[in-house]
Amino acid sequence: MRIEKCYVCGANIYPGHGSVFVRNDATTFRFCRSKCIKAFRRKRNPRYLRWTKAYRKAHGKELAHDLTFAFEKQRHIIPKYDREMVRETLSAMERVAQVQQERQAAFHSQRMRVKQRIEQREAAVELNRQRMSTSLRAIEKLSSVQRRLSNKAVHPLVRKARAALVAAGTADVSGIGSSNAVISADDHMETAAAPNETSE
Repeated sequence: MRIEKCYVCGANIYPGHGSVFVRNDATTFRFCRSKCIKAFRRKRNPRYLRWTKAYRKAHGKELAHDLTFAFEKQRHIIPKYDREMVRETLSAMERVAQVQQERQAAFHSQRMRVKQRIEQREAAVELNRQRMSTSLRAIEKLSSVQRRLSNKAVHPLVRKARAALVAAGTADVSGIGSSNAVISADDHMETAAAPNETSE
């Protein structure tokens, strides 16, 4: 039993399945489904279609060069039938398929390992960017809080005036230093001179 390959997607075509197109120069093209036939009629290149084996092998997504592929080559020499040779050939085919699957799995794991490293690097860059943006927002918030605190801070002249009034015996000094109280430098000088006059 000979298993053919689809010309477009590279899938297996078993006996009794698929369709065949024979060109005027006797070139044979086999297709597994109507999707591949339509792509062939539109003159699509299989190496540029993302869903084909040719594209995946050309872009390093599947194992392309291996010694196990040599067993799949067509041999046009028909050997003489031998039961022992057939038995050995079938057992060898099973072993070759097993080795090929193992190598495909190893190739896939290696490719995914490289992809994981790339994804981890991209994730680290994104995390650093988010941290920087968060720190910038925190700095902006801190600066705004500092500005608000600086606006609410009591002026040194106001503190001195409040201390002078307390020394003079004035009880109500709660309004001094608030946002509604405005004391100029001259008023401060007058309030600061008041205790000296009382002492005389």
